Amino acid sequence: MVLVDRDLPQMDVDRVLADNYKGAQDLVHYLATLGHRRIGMIGANVRRLSSFKDGIAKAGLEFDPKLEVVIEKPSFEMAVAATRKLLKRAHPPTAIMAENDLLAVGVLNGALRTGLHIPDDLSVTGFDDVPLAAYIFPELTTVSQPYDLMAERATQCLLSRIIDSRMTPVSEILPTRVVVRHSTGPAQKR
Repeated sequence: MVLVDRDLPQMDVDRVLADNYKGAQDLVHYLATLGHRRIGMIGANVRRLSSFKDGIAKAGLEFDPKLEVVIEKPSFEMAVAATRKLLKRAHPPTAIMAENDLLAVGVLNGALRTGLHIPDDLSVTGFDDVPLAAYIFPELTTVSQPYDLMAERATQCLLSRIIDSRMTPVSEILPTRVVVRHSTGPAQKR
């Protein structure tokens, strides 16, 4: 068995993972360089949300728990509702990071429905770089995972395991990268 993009540390198996932690850190750093200080987060994946929080601290920003919305059952509709909730805050975020691209599309929709202009009024980011991210309007800034390379390495690992089933399990973490598109821009003074 080879785990791909899912880590179950309690299992003694081969795994090929994307460096989601560094990807989240890089995304926060990018937003901070644009002047964003109030960054909202929407998602359900505890690890990814934790990575975002660590990135906020590493960027020298203060984490505001009122700018985090944890969704129990992630969906487009839940992301729209979470966005509206964040934007009604007394001090709303200037940027919102969604844990994945599907939720980010919901964030875009929720922000546009409240009359905001993306990225002039609010920057929005996703994670995963699914094909849709490049085709929505505005195109989504996101973190790209090396899916083709992950599949290649997982296949190599599986073939090696077939040849020698007693080999020590391997864990490979592959780099991610921030893909800057049109859904992000400099923070507006509020």
